[in-house]
Amino acid sequence: MSIELRVHQKDATPNVVNYLRKHKGKKNPIVALPTGAGKSYCIADFVMWALRNRRKVLVVSHVYEIIAQNAKSIQDYTGVSVGLYSAKANRFEIKDVTAASIQSIYRKPELFQQFDYIIVDECHRISYDENSMYRKLRAVLTAPWIGYTATYFRLGTGYIFGDAAHHLFDEVVHDWTHKEKFVELVKLGFLSPLIAKGTGFKMDTSDIKMVGGDFNLKQLSDEFDRDAVTNAILEECMVKGEGRKQWLFFAIDMKHADHIAEWLIRRGKKTIVVHSKMEEYGFDRDKIISDIKDFKYDAIVNVDILTTGFDHPAIDLICILRPTESPVLHVQMDGRGSRTFPGKLDCLILDFAGNHERLGPINDPVIKIKGKGKEGGEPPMKQCPSCDTYVLAQARRCPQCGHVFPRQHGLTPSAYNAAIIDSGEPVWIIVDDITYERKAEFARPSTLVVTYHCGDRKIREHICLEHKGFARDKARHWITYRGGKPTDTVAEFMPHVGELKKASRIRVQKVGKYFNITESVF
Repeated sequence: MSIELRVHQKDATPNVVNYLRKHKGKKNPIVALPTGAGKSYCIADFVMWALRNRRKVLVVSHVYEIIAQNAKSIQDYTGVSVGLYSAKANRFEIKDVTAASIQSIYRKPELFQQFDYIIVDECHRISYDENSMYRKLRAVLTAPWIGYTATYFRLGTGYIFGDAAHHLFDEVVHDWTHKEKFVELVKLGFLSPLIAKGTGFKMDTSDIKMVGGDFNLKQLSDEFDRDAVTNAILEECMVKGEGRKQWLFFAIDMKHADHIAEWLIRRGKKTIVVHSKMEEYGFDRDKIISDIKDFKYDAIVNVDILTTGFDHPAIDLICILRPTESPVLHVQMDGRGSRTFPGKLDCLILDFAGNHERLGPINDPVIKIKGKGKEGGEPPMKQCPSCDTYVLAQARRCPQCGHVFPRQHGLTPSAYNAAIIDSGEPVWIIVDDITYERKAEFARPSTLVVTYHCGDRKIREHICLEHKGFARDKARHWITYRGGKPTDTVAEFMPHVGELKKASRIRVQKVGKYFNITESVF
């Protein structure tokens, strides 16, 4: 199979190789690519280089789906048979290139001492605990380790690289996760735009205690796994998710997930719950994942298990009901929607948990270290009052519409129709409702005023049906495009406005002090 690397993938291997040569294999680099950007082919490309130089490579991860995907990508890219060492697969093959489960090999490091390079996919999973599986393996396998991840930081401990004694990795040598590169991937069409919709209901976590740097799960469950809360949230999801192809929910725990699923099923949504104990309860996890990808379910309710290793590009609605202080979990949850898919314009994210307000955009999240406050990144986000876009709290100007913020402008309580990714392009906005009215002025032709209700913002469009020339032709086309039949006057048309197709999303660009609607989706 001939596979051509994309612009963001091509330099990954040269950067790794140059770094290893410069430091004579004594230091361990990281390659960082956003979720959905093709990390497995970057791994495959390095393996190709290693094989050409008669080197052996061990590729390790903690999730079977990732292990299997890496094995397939390497085999497709290099044409070389890849060994698979995994208890879950019941295969224990050791070849020049081997994809392995950390759970299956960490007690048997002596079997893998012949490898020249150790690749760790999702390397942010490596704990600082010397008794952890990766650390025990590292104590014996002293060849260069190369990490690949979308998130090179951990909850409470900050970045996973540097000079500190507990850091296994030394430097990020290839990074397409930061703001500018991330935005470029979206513009190039390699990642799907992520769009946040403000929610009417917000989980108030102010009284929730912290355990290990994150919210206490039991207290979260006690507070938010209640019928009234579930009803309010899911009713909102039903309205704002209309027309979306496949929904992914992040729940607090298994009981919470079951309650969400029961509600959705009652409303006619084919729904499945996935969690880490599925197989203990007699469910075939692989079969369920396969059924999800075959579109046998409308909604997937997940408890922590689909944050990494779950590759289903069709997901176009993510509903977050799991508050977190973890930047890794935050980025990984949003990342389930970043892959592109035919017919998918974007992925809508309904963040009922307020994670974006606390942790910022996924291409520049807030990184905290215990006892040291914030390390790197930018503060949480605020809402632009002109176009409702989420922007960084320190921003002086909105990148979407150019609005200038006052110097002491504080955080707003919520955000509507927010573009998570700071792009500077015209923004897609979700429409809650549309109303119509006839505007009649003395000695002037009447106009049809169309008002798009988008969260707490109203955007108006004037349809000049009674004007002449281009304005009239444009108005008649506008009506026809929405399935209506134009009339000679606005008064004649008003009884028929209910027959028009309603836009669910509009693409808006600010021109001066006005908004220009450039595109509509029904």
